[in-house]
Amino acid sequence: MIIVKRYNAHDRRPVTDDPQNNTGCQDTASGSSKDFRSKTCRIWFAFIPLIFALIGCATAPIGVTRAGVEDAYLDINGSVLNGRGISSDTKIVLHRYDLLEQFMKDPAAAIGALFKRMENDDRLDLRFALAEMCFSYGERLEKQAREKFYTVLKSEIAP
Repeated sequence: MIIVKRYNAHDRRPVTDDPQNNTGCQDTASGSSKDFRSKTCRIWFAFIPLIFALIGCATAPIGVTRAGVEDAYLDINGSVLNGRGISSDTKIVLHRYDLLEQFMKDPAAAIGALFKRMENDDRLDLRFALAEMCFSYGERLEKQAREKFYTVLKSEIAP
């Protein structure tokens, strides 16, 4: 019988290959036959649920704030007509075509881009979004014109 002397990579103890030993690893310090790799795997698998639990606890908490009936109704059904800005349906359409930020910065360009998309697409949500965007932009222009008119009027009245 040939016995080759090796060292275990984990703890640097000598290990022998013995044909009678089915595991292929023998711990010569204690004299018992153990499979070190399976023991290490069992230890790691014991810690995996603990690691996932710690990762899950590290996330930010989710909170809920109570809203009144009127505020909730206006949030759901808010539109340009009731002064709450563009509706959530219009925001969805703008987000779909990546025009939401552009509409906040330059509404005329966003309206033009959506109008070009509407030529090839017959969906009604595009038409509704375009109408609401035009109404919102018109109100914004009217407000700017009114403010400009009043500043000019004040400068002419008070010399």
